[in-house]
Amino acid sequence: MTTSRRFPFARLAFALLVIVRAGPLVAQEMSAQEQAVWQREETYWRYVKAGDVENYMTLWHEGFVGWPRTSASPVEKAGIRQVFQQLAAQRRQLSYEFLQKVVHVRGDVGVADYSVKVSYTDKEGKAQTDLQRLTHTWVKSGDRWLILGGMSCTETNGHC
Repeated sequence: MTTSRRFPFARLAFALLVIVRAGPLVAQEMSAQEQAVWQREETYWRYVKAGDVENYMTLWHEGFVGWPRTSASPVEKAGIRQVFQQLAAQRRQLSYEFLQKVVHVRGDVGVADYSVKVSYTDKEGKAQTDLQRLTHTWVKSGDRWLILGGMSCTETNGHC
């Protein structure tokens, strides 16, 4: 493995260490960089709500590896497109509400941890609500933040 290939994973490990040491979630005053990362999360959800796969895919780093809540195993960027398309085909009239969030940025790595309530109508017309927890690790690439890693789960009885 080359140094350039290992470097993003070293940044990911550092970012995860920052989160572990951050302690319990509290109200957060965000720096300009943290606000920039959070704005990318808000953009992510606008694209999800709109079912806009092409713009959604612009948020992802080419080296992405993560574990979406609907996948049996981790996926790379191509797998994210498939997950998005499958979920978009099952959902109508999607809305969302952020419940908790914390964002940390160290250098060119940002980590957003948050919970979101997602309400939608399924393809049979039945109303559904999911509580989801997400972690996205963002890396600065030029002047843009891109998702390098992530994991999500559906909350059941307060746990994932």
